[in-house]
Amino acid sequence: IEYLEDQGIESMQEVDGYILGQWKLARKAEDIKPITLYNNIKHIRRFLRWCESNEIVSDGLAEKLEVPEVNDDQTVSDEKISPETAEQVLGYYERYEYATRSHAIFAVLWHTGCRASAAIALDLEDYDQKAGYLEFRNRPESGTALKNNSKSERNVTLSDDVQAVLT
Repeated sequence: IEYLEDQGIESMQEVDGYILGQWKLARKAEDIKPITLYNNIKHIRRFLRWCESNEIVSDGLAEKLEVPEVNDDQTVSDEKISPETAEQVLGYYERYEYATRSHAIFAVLWHTGCRASAAIALDLEDYDQKAGYLEFRNRPESGTALKNNSKSERNVTLSDDVQAVLT
């Protein structure tokens, strides 16, 4: 949207293959990771297909935006939050936003080391308050599958501090 606005484009009907190609070049110039560009293009193509089905843009426009290939090494991020930064974030939450949704999510992510998608898959019933642990369960039928399916199912015991935030 920002790119289109910067180009003075006010309607999706003005978007063509050239504009999409120029956006892709501009996005690449931002020095983003290949997986980020891949995901951006996949989402834009999905939106363009919706526009095509509603006759907002010409048929076939989505196919003009080629999806780059990414290898397995490019799909993995090695970025990590330092323990010092995590402690600062937790300190902020404990002081200013205690037991908010953001605090609870960050505390669970930091304490368990789980993927964000695993945290999203948690239901209220997955927290056993008496025993003090979270149950990570694979539920593909409800749209909350774990990355490695049932191999990723596990119980994770929580510290007293994390339990206090959750209760």
